[in-house]
Amino acid sequence: MMQQQFFTTVIRVSLFAGALALSACGSDTPANHDSALPHNKMANPGDLSEAESQKLIEARGKSAQAMTPAGLEGFIRYDSAQVVAVNFWKRDCIPCLNLQLYLQRIQAKEGAAKLTILSVNLDESSEMDQVNLALRTAGFTTPVFQIDDKKNLGQKLGLKWDGSLPAIAVYSQGELEVLFRQEFAENELNAVLQPYFL
Repeated sequence: MMQQQFFTTVIRVSLFAGALALSACGSDTPANHDSALPHNKMANPGDLSEAESQKLIEARGKSAQAMTPAGLEGFIRYDSAQVVAVNFWKRDCIPCLNLQLYLQRIQAKEGAAKLTILSVNLDESSEMDQVNLALRTAGFTTPVFQIDDKKNLGQKLGLKWDGSLPAIAVYSQGELEVLFRQEFAENELNAVLQPYFL
């Protein structure tokens, strides 16, 4: 009898908690976020104040790091992975964003010991808020760098490249293997990278 009352009470409390949670879901609108985070302004990140931008960065985490071409070259040269893929992208290059997601899926399958992805943003440094919003929205999980000096970037990285996008540079043991300047489907990208994993 006592045990039955206990279970009845547990069930009632669980139902009450579930009903309370469901009723709270309907009140989750952008206008209710003002006091916590600037979600209601995310459609136009240019409207964010410096304090709001910092709150957004802290809340969402992932941010692009400013990087020089020499610093990027150091990352490439001294990375211990078998292959380093450098994905160059801009916010308005949809194929570039797709390639980033494909690379991340390939890395999840192959492992970080085989593939390191360096994501290099080529938008203007004055657009950092929009870049950070784009990389968070697109689901980037890899390090993201924003190159501060884009002039002759290809030459500085040892690439015969005019800066056109999409572009992925593939390095093995610090040496350039190939520069792809085209779109790929995920299975095509996986197929062209496989020989470098052997």
